[in-house]
Amino acid sequence: MNYHEALKKIWNKCPFCAIDENIKIYDYASVYMTIARAPYWPDHLLIIPKRHVDSLFDLTIEEDDEIQGLVRAGIKMLKKLWYSDLSILVREWMATWKSIPHLHYHIIPNINIWSANSNWEREFLDDNKAKEAIDRILKVKI
Repeated sequence: MNYHEALKKIWNKCPFCAIDENIKIYDYASVYMTIARAPYWPDHLLIIPKRHVDSLFDLTIEEDDEIQGLVRAGIKMLKKLWYSDLSILVREWMATWKSIPHLHYHIIPNINIWSANSNWEREFLDDNKAKEAIDRILKVKI
């Protein structure tokens, strides 16, 4: 299923507020890390506040500290998977091409962000593919 079709099915709720516990990589008090269900590239990670937050300026000190710790952990894990080129993208409010109005950070390996597929063309990982992606990351979890 492509991302556009998946979004139609969840349009009335925030998927980041009701994330599947089975695809969390790290679960801190106020934020968590997971894989991207509509990745730009394999092993694409997301870091998301548990509280529904629209903007960086709305983060608490605890949320910001935990996010920064998970960004570092995500980079270390992707380096263990032999990625040398990583991009960190912060999506807040209703930015261009942003489809979910919940602040989140992307850690994307091997991607030219400016030429990445649009949200509408990306594949949405079904449960089996999501499980495979999570298992791959968990093997290098620090």
